[in-house]
Amino acid sequence: METTTQETQIVNSPNTTQDLKRQILDGSMAQIKQFIASGQLHVPPDYSPENAIQSAWLLLQDIVDKDKRPALSVCTKASIVHALRTMAIQGLDPAKKHCYLIVYGNSLQCQRSYFGDMVLAKRAKPGIEFYYSVIRKGDTVEVDIERGRKYVKHKTSFDNADNEIVGAYCGYTDADGVDQGATVMTTKEIKQSWSQSKTYKPESDWATHNKFPEEMSLRTVIRKCCKPIINASNDALLMQAIAEAEMDSADAQVNQAVEEYEDAVAVEIGSPEVGEVNAEAETAVVGDPYPEEKIGKAPVEESGAPF
Repeated sequence: METTTQETQIVNSPNTTQDLKRQILDGSMAQIKQFIASGQLHVPPDYSPENAIQSAWLLLQDIVDKDKRPALSVCTKASIVHALRTMAIQGLDPAKKHCYLIVYGNSLQCQRSYFGDMVLAKRAKPGIEFYYSVIRKGDTVEVDIERGRKYVKHKTSFDNADNEIVGAYCGYTDADGVDQGATVMTTKEIKQSWSQSKTYKPESDWATHNKFPEEMSLRTVIRKCCKPIINASNDALLMQAIAEAEMDSADAQVNQAVEEYEDAVAVEIGSPEVGEVNAEAETAVVGDPYPEEKIGKAPVEESGAPF
């Protein structure tokens, strides 16, 4: 506990912003350079750790927690350095929406987006290309299974554009353009996946999953498709960074949920304005950034479209 308090004070009271910047950027890059020099980390030719960390620093200036407090004033320096180092080891760039820097309590977390998932998958299997789409009520879908792989034939109509989403799929072709099959999920399966998140609130109209069902459905199925490709990587340092990031994220979400529950209970016991405060506690969760990811639809065969 003493260490956390001390670290927070360092971030809250730097001599100057430049001093803090130097401490964080130097701390993040120091081990990255060691990994590169020792041959443990192989940097992709299209990736610059220095540029990515600089981009992250610029974004950090505008990142706030759920109470609108600046990340640099509430997060420990150690957690900021760890988040940026984990980001760089994975070869992610926040400026390209590969990942998001999110505040949980006094900790900064680097959470990979599904764009980041596809980037890592393409590095693990060079030349692959992804295709994906939601399936709406009224669409015609055929799923053929060959040797355990699913191959999707999807026909839709412009008239179905506003219909209920009943499923989603994501697949990929190899470097020769050969379809390698797809991951297919029903809406029931997608919502079951969402329910594993501590921040999923199916009853709330303001919940991200309910406000952006298409984006969130695609996010889920794309990540499921990418996971086995990424996990097949033989890069030990990369896999360690991925495991640490996932564990950090899971721990942070649990802690966030506990804090919100405790805050709501404390107010309920001591204040008559229970309904108003509980409503605020429900929505005062660190905002999910994924709807910002603009998703290009997979090419599907249109029938009856007016254009």
